[in-house]
Amino acid sequence: MIPDPPCRSGVALQAYYTRLYRRHFQGALVRSGASLIMWLFAWAAYAIDVISSGHFIGVSLAVLYLIAINPPTLWVLKRIEHPHRHANFSTFINLLEILGYTAVIYFLGGIEATYLTPIYAALITYVGAMTERWRTFLIAAACATVYTVMVLMEGSGMIPWHRVNPNFTVTWTARLVYLSVVVTLLFVIAYIASYTAALRKKNRDELREKNKELERQTQRLLLAEQKLRIAHHDLEKRVAERTAELSRINKELRQEIRERVSAEKSLTESHETFLTVLDSIDATIYVADMQTHQILFMNRHMKNLFGGDAVGSRCWNVFRGAAEPCPHCTMKGLLDGDDNPTGVHVWETENPITLRWYINYDRAIKWVDGRWVFLQIATDVTRLKALEKERSDAEAKLHRAQKMEALGLLAGGVAHDLNNILSGVVSYPQLLLLDLPDDSPLREPLSVIKKSGDKAAAIVQDLLNLARRGVVTTEIVNLNTIVQEYVDSPEHEKLNQHHRGCVLQVNCQPDLMNLSGAPTQLAKSIMNLISNAFEAMPEGGRAVLSTANGYIDRDTGGFENVAEGEYVILTVTDAGLGILPEDKERIFEPFFTKKVLGRSGTGLGMAVVWGVVKDHQGFVDVQSRLGEGTTFRLYFPASRQVVPKQAALPHLDELQGRGQSVLVVDDVKDQREIACGILSKLGYTPTAVVSGEEALAYVQDNSVDLMVIDMIMDPGMNGLETFQAVRKIRPHQKAIIASGFAETGSIESALQIGVGAYVCKPYSIEQIGRPVKEMLG
Repeated sequence: MIPDPPCRSGVALQAYYTRLYRRHFQGALVRSGASLIMWLFAWAAYAIDVISSGHFIGVSLAVLYLIAINPPTLWVLKRIEHPHRHANFSTFINLLEILGYTAVIYFLGGIEATYLTPIYAALITYVGAMTERWRTFLIAAACATVYTVMVLMEGSGMIPWHRVNPNFTVTWTARLVYLSVVVTLLFVIAYIASYTAALRKKNRDELREKNKELERQTQRLLLAEQKLRIAHHDLEKRVAERTAELSRINKELRQEIRERVSAEKSLTESHETFLTVLDSIDATIYVADMQTHQILFMNRHMKNLFGGDAVGSRCWNVFRGAAEPCPHCTMKGLLDGDDNPTGVHVWETENPITLRWYINYDRAIKWVDGRWVFLQIATDVTRLKALEKERSDAEAKLHRAQKMEALGLLAGGVAHDLNNILSGVVSYPQLLLLDLPDDSPLREPLSVIKKSGDKAAAIVQDLLNLARRGVVTTEIVNLNTIVQEYVDSPEHEKLNQHHRGCVLQVNCQPDLMNLSGAPTQLAKSIMNLISNAFEAMPEGGRAVLSTANGYIDRDTGGFENVAEGEYVILTVTDAGLGILPEDKERIFEPFFTKKVLGRSGTGLGMAVVWGVVKDHQGFVDVQSRLGEGTTFRLYFPASRQVVPKQAALPHLDELQGRGQSVLVVDDVKDQREIACGILSKLGYTPTAVVSGEEALAYVQDNSVDLMVIDMIMDPGMNGLETFQAVRKIRPHQKAIIASGFAETGSIESALQIGVGAYVCKPYSIEQIGRPVKEMLG
């Protein structure tokens, strides 16, 4: 609210406008600082590749605009010497700021960046605390209008949609729901801010008027008392000097008494009015003696909250249920050594009786009898505390997801390089073993080399799964079948032998629904969870593996928020040591382990579990208590489709070709030689080139039955670009894409435009022979 300027003198007016300008200057500093923080947030997102340069440039221009409008604004405000003109111009600047904030939201994803709309709420709250009520609603309406126009234009294609996540989509229904929620919240915040400010001003003005009226009544009472003394003195004098005038003096005395009674009556009415005002305030207010701590006054709200009027009782007993003074009592600090008030003491606490949070405002005031007493006004902030905790939890989950994504990208890059190195270790021994006689002394060392390569390739595959950039080939499966296959596997038998005191109990729901997934990845997740459960029970114990159907229709409130829907739930529970609270947030990070790396674990087990669940669009929940054990729940989206019959694996003889021509396109020499060697062994006629450009030149003059194209080739065209160019020359050309590391989106694009299959490196005879045989019929 704009205060009326003083009208006593030019000096007072100048001081008033100086204070007003200082307030605007401080506001400009706060807004500039907030804008800089938004820019730093965008810069950090750009630095870790969350947003593109286009997003970052747009946010930078918007922030520059928000900061640049402050100097001319202050220049104009310093020269306006009328409070209402000040307010009108400030409102205009607020409207300009809305455009800048909307630009920030727009360049960070528009409807995708709905989480940034609290900056509107901050502006509305600030305006509501500083100016008239209608201006608050004007700013809220402007925020809602600009945001609505931006979202609708973005959704209808009138302006570009700067997506941060290319896969983010939103229906018109969801878009309208977002708009409705944001607009409603903006007006609710505007109402709360304006109502709070108006109520505060109203109460302040009413208290000021009542105090003035009380002072006037007190003055009249003092004047009446003074007149009474004069009248009494005159009476004595006149009795002594003029007894004859006694009747007249008595009449005057009675008149003075009537005036005094009237003044006391007015004072009583004023006191009752003041109590009515205090009782109408929705906050706890009480007064207590600073020496005895006895309660002298409680307002109605406090009486209702603590079960009745407790005047005369000790404050610590009534409000805390304690038998002695509270350790944090502020009464001793409200007066200095000279018995002068030290000001208002503000502090926050949770009341043990009401179990609600309050902000307390304590100060010393003069009581009616002249002594200093303790006054406390406490405001309930329980809801604000809950909202603050919700915001903190949401930020922690966002940080965890961003960290997992960054670590996944790092692991994927390492896996790409290792895959090329491992190709020779995995593929060449397999080719050599096919040519060696059974009694050759080289068969055993070559078999050891191949097994070591296979183990290394499995670890690399874990890294690829962690990076979530390998193509996941899914099929309809039943989780009970995968659980049973794991229980019967040599890996589980080996785990039982290593942990003699541990027992696995399996409880599978018979009518378990199916899911769409990758059986090998699901089996790997089960193996890692059981291994972790056994490791957590060094003295032995029982671990429980169970499956169940489930429907989630509300927030689970666990490690992750599980979306609504039908799920197949895999649960693994152990009775082990439990997880430390500070480790719970890190258990899914790559290479974070409490085991001895290289002896009892690689540090990738739980990271692989996380990656597999996310590849299946699922969710993870972790519950653990120290000394009591840990429970992992994996939620996989259920499917109503039927599990197809399994086809028998082809024999090596069934993979033999009939001399068909195959063109191998790969920029790595070892990979070309390995692929050509396997294809030759299978009876095909392979030819190799080192780049997409050479492949184009080759197919210009030669026809080939099939092409095997590496996805990532540097420099030059990648596999997708090579296939697209070849299709322009030979529209019906058959091809297979191969890679040890590739973007899921790129491979899916290649499959959609005609690539027949995807082969994951390092090559094996079965991996490359089966799709080649299927493509060539």
